[in-house]
Amino acid sequence: MRDERVSEMQAVLTRLRTDHARGSAAIAGDALAALALVIATPGDAHLQRDVLRQACRDVATARHSMAALTHIASDLWRAASAAATPEDALTAASQRVDALRLGLAQDPTAIAAQLLGRLGAAERLVLLSRSGTVAQALALARDRIASVMVLESRPGGEGHDLARETATWGLPVTLLPDAALMLALRDATAVIVGADALLADGRVVNKTGTYPLALGAQAAGVPMYMLSETIKIAPTSWQWQPETFEPTLIVPQPLAGVSAVAIPFEALPLSLVTVLGPAGPLTSASIATSATQLDSGYRLLFLDT
Repeated sequence: MRDERVSEMQAVLTRLRTDHARGSAAIAGDALAALALVIATPGDAHLQRDVLRQACRDVATARHSMAALTHIASDLWRAASAAATPEDALTAASQRVDALRLGLAQDPTAIAAQLLGRLGAAERLVLLSRSGTVAQALALARDRIASVMVLESRPGGEGHDLARETATWGLPVTLLPDAALMLALRDATAVIVGADALLADGRVVNKTGTYPLALGAQAAGVPMYMLSETIKIAPTSWQWQPETFEPTLIVPQPLAGVSAVAIPFEALPLSLVTVLGPAGPLTSASIATSATQLDSGYRLLFLDT
């Protein structure tokens, strides 16, 4: 049974590393499910605790731009390491998995409520990339939306999926190339995006194109809201590392003498956006505080001997 659970965990990790279609909250949900299986594996508690630690390490390093994975691994291991016995450690870890799953289920609705409090009537929105949190919030706010401009969100082009989904609501939807962001902002009343990481140093990470979109929104005087669960907060010691996708996403056929690099995520100053969490805006100070608290679990996983 143990070998089967370990194999399942490895299969999940492979999917996490290669999933370029879904948002980080959905991917984190899969990781929590896999960690729950590891915890539930029957056997010697001492050995199982060691297996859990390795599983947490594997989850934390599965994606270099998605802080949610590092967050849940660090949070879970912080709870486990504080327990007096291996048996208590597994119980504490299981309780943290349940709490984190509950947060993932409830946070999008709470974030949507925060957004609704800031939207007026007949909003003309600009969207980038596809975030499950954003999609849920917009579904609840559809009566406030007059039109939607969706940027393609390359590399990957997941803006196409978001545009198709939004169009099913009967709203006017326009899909534009990323470089047309200023055209999209011309008549916009708000910009809404998701997040992949909230960093203690005052930066946020999201899909490539978010930084120029934020600068454009600032220049145009259009408010920009970044919707994020607190699970996206990274431990202080975690270092964001840009990922790369398959070069064929931007160059289907190789170009002689040209190196193609498909960079999917970028960091930008939090000061350019308003980050809305489940309980309200997330500030640099509140993010840094949470990141510091979370850091003890991260250090126990990786930095402390």
